Amino acid sequence: MADIYLSIDIDKAIEWFTVAAKTGNSQAQLLLASVYMEDKQDYRSAMIWLQKAADNNLPEAQYLLAGNYFFGQGVQQDYKQALRWYIKAAEQNNVHAQSMIGTMYYCGRGVSKDYKQAIKWYKMAAEQGDAMAQYQVGFFYQQGIGVKQDMYEAIKWFSIASSNGSEDAAEALRELSL
Repeated sequence: MADIYLSIDIDKAIEWFTVAAKTGNSQAQLLLASVYMEDKQDYRSAMIWLQKAADNNLPEAQYLLAGNYFFGQGVQQDYKQALRWYIKAAEQNNVHAQSMIGTMYYCGRGVSKDYKQAIKWYKMAAEQGDAMAQYQVGFFYQQGIGVKQDMYEAIKWFSIASSNGSEDAAEALRELSL
């Protein structure tokens, strides 16, 4: 049997996604932005469509828009705008946004360092199954960062994160000789 290859004409995809995106379809706006980012490396065009999809309250678009502000892709780096959009996505249970907010508070990017806020956001993501956030929660308990040091809680979160594929958590458990 012959192999079948799917050939995608990116320019044609952009044309059709643009038609749908201009009607206000937020999924089409997100897809169009994704094509511009991933296939064309055109972050400026992507930002136009991400902004529209984010304004239409699409959490995936809000998360990506925040990421572009955070890393300065297609726009000038702006941690305050990144935080604003991460919060909008996080409030709609986007675990990646919740985790990034935790990172922003932990590192002091766009906000003052605040370990209590960091763990609050990491826990939100961790409780939804995000392995990286689960590892971070375990690390905070292990080190007593923003919380009272609690090795039982640390081991609990490292174990959960490890079972969800976190190599860092598995290494932490090995270091604790468990």
